[in-house]
Amino acid sequence: MLLGVSRGAEGVAFGLLMAVAVIRLPVTWRIYARLVDATPFLLLLCFALWQSLSVLWSQAKGVGINDVLPRYVLACLAIWPLMGRWRTLMLALAAGAAGYAGFVMVLSASTATPAQQELMARVFSDVPTAGITMAIALAAMTGRPWPRGMWARGTIVLGAGAVLCGIGSLGQRMPMIAGISGAMAGLLAPAGGNRTLRSLAWRLALALAAVAMLGSLALALGNARNRAWVSTLYSTVTAVEGPLKQDEAAQLSSDRAPLARMAIAIWRDHPLFGAGAQGFAVENKRRIAADPEFYGCSPERTAGLAKLNSAHNAYLDEAAARGIVGISLLAALVATCAWWAWKADPSTATLGMLAAWFGLSLTTPASLRTIPMMLLAIIVARTSMLAGCRRPLG
Repeated sequence: MLLGVSRGAEGVAFGLLMAVAVIRLPVTWRIYARLVDATPFLLLLCFALWQSLSVLWSQAKGVGINDVLPRYVLACLAIWPLMGRWRTLMLALAAGAAGYAGFVMVLSASTATPAQQELMARVFSDVPTAGITMAIALAAMTGRPWPRGMWARGTIVLGAGAVLCGIGSLGQRMPMIAGISGAMAGLLAPAGGNRTLRSLAWRLALALAAVAMLGSLALALGNARNRAWVSTLYSTVTAVEGPLKQDEAAQLSSDRAPLARMAIAIWRDHPLFGAGAQGFAVENKRRIAADPEFYGCSPERTAGLAKLNSAHNAYLDEAAARGIVGISLLAALVATCAWWAWKADPSTATLGMLAAWFGLSLTTPASLRTIPMMLLAIIVARTSMLAGCRRPLG
């Protein structure tokens, strides 16, 4: 429940989780044999190991403990004994996200006194973290099969609506789109273990159409920041008579278009192993200092871009920092989790959560940040349990 509040709250949750896991280890150590034999966890372990090893060829001076010892592996180990209470975990995640969303909406709608402004500054100090967590929670809530009781279903609908409005209040575009994508994946995927790839094509087309429609509506009716972006996008696209200028492309993509060019340039120079831990941050500053015209943007925008530490795309970040090996491990991990979620999970929530995480990873440095990787670790633990069973769960 503390994941979406802030990085500090996540640290408290992680500490409590590890403490409980260590205390229970004399009782739970036998059940870890199934985890270390599961393909999703083994891929997570390989990915973490490669991230740690990339410190050896990194030119960064500020390499820290999180680069050497990724916490998400420990989180996966700590949460493994709780996998038998998956519904309880999802309830806690949903309740925390809905409660935080309600708090955000109340603050956004209230008159801003000096005390409220200070409180809002604290609440909105970590907006990306809150948006990511709410997007995953939205997908978790909408996964089927739903409970039979009318009140239980009504609570889910109210909670999902609150979280959707909460994301809108934050003004985060990608969490909105990723959350809706995950929700659509959970709603439209066939429930139960008898899923076939034959049923995937038309469901995928329907999901994409629903995401496009709901995403456009949510952005248009969301907060002022999203409406301004939609208006700018429309006016730029309709008025353009030739190729977009670099500054226009950077503005419409929130600087992701030029950052992608930089990540690809770094990867081309270090194709196999990448530039090492924090490689994008180091290379970005060095290359802009050597060639201020690299981005082709205005001096003001270039100066801002030179300070950024990632490409804001997990796969491009891994390609730049850890090369083909890193991006292949991450892609294999996500694909393996998707396979087991599709093949063996009686609930569609896991598939929806993974779809939301995948969407978020396309526009955020998810593989470099603690909380997105903690959320992925939860999904890995779940799919590892499914893989360990080697059959659909009842």
